Order: sequence, then structure tokens, then C-alpha cells
Amino acid sequence: MKHSLFVTAMICFSVLAAQAVEAQSETPRFELGVQFTALRLKEFSILDARTISGIGGRFTYNINGHVAIEAEGNYFLEEGLKRTQGLFGIKAGTHWRRVGAFGKARPGFLRFRQQTSCAIPEGCPSSPTQQFLTRSDFAFDVGGVFEIYPSRRLSLRIDIGDTIVRSNRGTGLVGGQPRQLHFTSHNLQFSAGTSFRF
Repeated sequence: MKHSLFVTAMICFSVLAAQAVEAQSETPRFELGVQFTALRLKEFSILDARTISGIGGRFTYNINGHVAIEAEGNYFLEEGLKRTQGLFGIKAGTHWRRVGAFGKARPGFLRFRQQTSCAIPEGCPSSPTQQFLTRSDFAFDVGGVFEIYPSRRLSLRIDIGDTIVRSNRGTGLVGGQPRQLHFTSHNLQFSAGTSFRF
């Protein structure tokens, strides 16, 4: 009888201890991060490609240790041209004690805002005023994520993926002929940053 009680007590203690360890190792529910990002942006062809860089922030909600919902915003600044990127979607994969590997799929937008002296096709007036041309294109980010966990509250993250941009530039001249300027480009994007997890 005493032996049975001892075994039962040991089993209960082991189960409670295992649950406590599991609770301590749970993935934190929220993450706030900052990052540096570089986007190899193509226009009509590979010959028009150029790399733009910027900074951004990210909010992550971890549903569990394998699936998360993310919202990310990035800001790129070139001379006379501002670009903002917004993405919202899913990150899914697996992690161990110190590292994690995930895939991501996040639709969003890439917004262009360009400063121009004049925006009329007939030519500039004698004293042109500063104006802004804006356009938003659909973007879809798909790729991979690698994370390192120096501690439970801190994450170092590297993203690499394809940012697919569907551009609609209205009507323009191509080879001297008016044409609707719709095209889709695949653009390599790399990001590196850190997140605080809580």
C-alpha cells in the first residue's frame, strides 16, 4: 500500500515537473522587432534592377511555437523618391531551444512617392511648383526565415525571399507606341534585425 502511494506520488510529481518545464520553454506570445532591409528592385527588365535599402519594424503574434501572424512595415529613401512597404501574413515552421527555421507568405503593397518639379506632359510652366506623384502596387513576399534565440526574450532574425510586385503604371510609350504598362517583377529582398519577445 505504502509502495503504491509512493509510486503514485512520484508519477504526479514527475508530471507536474514536466509541465512546469514545458511552460517555461513556451514560445512568448508577442514580438516587436526592428530591422535593416535591402530590396533588389527590378523595373521592366534585369537591366533596370537596382538595390535600395531601408529600415523597418515588425509585430508578430505567435499562435504557438510553429505558426505566427505578422505585420511588417519598411521605409526606403532615395533622392527625390520615397517607398513604403507594408506586409501582413503568416510565418510557419519549427524551432529548437536556440534556433528556428520558418517559411513565410505575406501579401501587401509597395507604395511610391516621387517629388517632381512639374507633372504636366505639355512642359513645365515658367515657375514650376513642387508636386508629388504617388502610386501603390500589390506586393507578395514569399521566402524563408532563420532565427537565433540568445535568450527567451530576445530573437535575432534573418529573412530572405522573393518580393513579387505587380505594377500598374497606366499608359506610356514603349518603342514609340502607346501601351498599357502592366508587369510583374520578382525582386530579391534581404532583412536582418532583432526582436524583443514578451
